[in-house]
Amino acid sequence: MALQSSKFAISDIGRTSQAPYVIFHFQKEHGDKHVLAVQEWIEENFDQSFDYDMLARYHGMSRRTLERRFKTATGDTPLTYQQRIRVETAKRILEKEDQSIDEITYRVGYENSSSFRKVFLKQAGLLPTVYRKKFQRVQPINDDL
Repeated sequence: MALQSSKFAISDIGRTSQAPYVIFHFQKEHGDKHVLAVQEWIEENFDQSFDYDMLARYHGMSRRTLERRFKTATGDTPLTYQQRIRVETAKRILEKEDQSIDEITYRVGYENSSSFRKVFLKQAGLLPTVYRKKFQRVQPINDDL
């Protein structure tokens, strides 16, 4: 809660974008039950590659219809939605854990760090390493040692 509050209220002189402070909120109040089912599937399987044609057929639509309805309902394409979920997951990992960027890359579903860094930069406005330095929670010092 403190981290979210600080992201909301922080004054970062010299920044050129608010993107690093944005917390993605899933757009689910659209009333399209088929799109909602696709959203839930993507959220549960965000770290996997999948065939959008098969996903559309499974939900009784063509790929073009799925993409159109999804974009109308959420403002994003299914791919962008998946990328947003991956980046939000990576942001939480960067804030809380000390895994390498390569480990995080694979954990959120990318096969190479270069692609991950490009998507992360586009979505978050910072490279993952810079994001970590800016937002990683400081671990309390244990005085008992």
